[in-house]
Amino acid sequence: MKPWWTQGTCYTDDAKRWDTETLTPGLEAEEAQTLCHGCPVIQKCAADAIKPIRMPPVYRLNADGERELVEPGYDITVTGVVRAGVPT
Repeated sequence: MKPWWTQGTCYTDDAKRWDTETLTPGLEAEEAQTLCHGCPVIQKCAADAIKPIRMPPVYRLNADGERELVEPGYDITVTGVVRAGVPT
């Protein structure tokens, strides 16, 4: 079975259309809704859009050959794109 996002309206279209920078200032919400109108996976997209992406921690080996933490894991959210008819 294909991933849900391969069935989205945006999947086969020019990805730049979904960049928030391409939306008209003051009309962002309306234009975002128009872009996603009729998309068959809009509910799955909305659910996925609110999930943060978990970045794993980064480790290195110290002089003793032991693993030490360089950077802890953290969550990021995707911004600057239209998801489920909403500019993020």
